[in-house]
Amino acid sequence: MERIRKERILQLVRDGEVEYIGARVEVEFDNLQQVPLGFGHGGRHYEVLELIRAEQPSPVQYHYLVRTVHGVFNLVLARRDPDPGISPSSWWLDFRVKDRPGTDGREQDAGSLGPGVALVRGELLGVVSFHGHLCPELALGYRAALIARARLGFGRQEQGAQTVMMYASSSAVDAVQYLTGCTVGKGNLMVDHTGDHLFCFVNRKGRLLLKVLPGILDKPPEFQRLEAELELGRKLPPHDLTWYQAEVDRLVKRILESPDEALFAQVLLTT
Repeated sequence: MERIRKERILQLVRDGEVEYIGARVEVEFDNLQQVPLGFGHGGRHYEVLELIRAEQPSPVQYHYLVRTVHGVFNLVLARRDPDPGISPSSWWLDFRVKDRPGTDGREQDAGSLGPGVALVRGELLGVVSFHGHLCPELALGYRAALIARARLGFGRQEQGAQTVMMYASSSAVDAVQYLTGCTVGKGNLMVDHTGDHLFCFVNRKGRLLLKVLPGILDKPPEFQRLEAELELGRKLPPHDLTWYQAEVDRLVKRILESPDEALFAQVLLTT
């Protein structure tokens, strides 16, 4: 379904079903994952929810076809110097993919997932905005915080003392901070850098331990290689970046859609 949905958008682009804009824009860019996070145009901020395609049609241009809540757009990074390294550059909003009639005859966003389906739901959108992008570790922290809320009433609205201990320094920390209100700065979220994905939530109702099951965060060797390249600040070829982002999407989707018991071993101690 994911592949078909993206192919439908790419087919619209190939058919010329686009509205050309050609405006210079300011873009927020994640240098680690080499993807746009958002941009401003016409007095509105557009948050990027998904990278659909990345390509380099010339030595001085990089194209990013991205999905936002307001449609699908093509962003272009134009460099002055084709040689590797730092070069003066500018961002341009090239075009927007046209909306198409839906089954009810009304215009439907070209990037829509269909009735009743959202790419990022409710609070997760806030978590993604807070962290900067959606990745497997962030999704895992999001799921852990939701379980703590369901089993202990854990969260920002909780009256009384509550603390969190995490045993891995990863993007999951930001998800837990955002959803629980516990932060490193306030001293009620502590991170022990042992590398184990283990969460411990404590409040007046009890103590909840969540240990990530083996295999949940396993990544293919090629993914690990590309991830290491990105962490070193290296720019990936467009085809590698597209594959990497598709693999990120696959891992995130599995974490978001799996039942709790398929993700964590749980121990709940009530008072």
